[in-house]
Amino acid sequence: MTDAQSDFPYNQSWIRYAWRRWLSGYYTGAPVIDYGCGIGVNGSILKTLGVHQVIGVDLDWGCLHESCRRGLSVVRGNLLNLPPVRSAMADIVMLIHVLEHFEDGALLLSSAADMIRPGGAIVVVTPDWSRNFVRFYDDPTHRRPYTRASLNSVLRGAGLRQRVLRQHNVGYKLGRTPLWRLFPRLCFTGDALFAIAERPTAIPS
Repeated sequence: MTDAQSDFPYNQSWIRYAWRRWLSGYYTGAPVIDYGCGIGVNGSILKTLGVHQVIGVDLDWGCLHESCRRGLSVVRGNLLNLPPVRSAMADIVMLIHVLEHFEDGALLLSSAADMIRPGGAIVVVTPDWSRNFVRFYDDPTHRRPYTRASLNSVLRGAGLRQRVLRQHNVGYKLGRTPLWRLFPRLCFTGDALFAIAERPTAIPS
């Protein structure tokens, strides 16, 4: 369980804001895949917003058990090899603090893109190297950092079209104060990156 996932009210604030502002338009009733679902906090919030099926994917049996308890369908595995999950089955794939743990981000994003329908979206949250370089490798499982430019590049390399790219987390000196409860947009001012990228509906001619 990550610190971000244990902070349930904070996750509620930013996910609800992102859903209302950007993500609800991608939802057609197909599943949403939460890769690296942890204990299922983010997926359970999506279910309260009307998502019928959230598929949580993780390698940790304890996390999957807790995610199942929260109402998620669960699959144990790696996004690079998920035979139980059909191609083009999902409206949205969530990669929340996942991308930085993989050496080959383009391969991971390409695999995620295969899971969404044409016109569906991938959501990425990852540390912003330009603002987080001092602490990035404090987590020994971090493999590759991203800046705005490199994240945009790896999304394009996976055949995705970027629609949103902005900061994420609460901005410096604001802290996790009640301000973000009153103004959820403050959750998009900090030291991480938040991106939404679409799978094109057709290959450009």
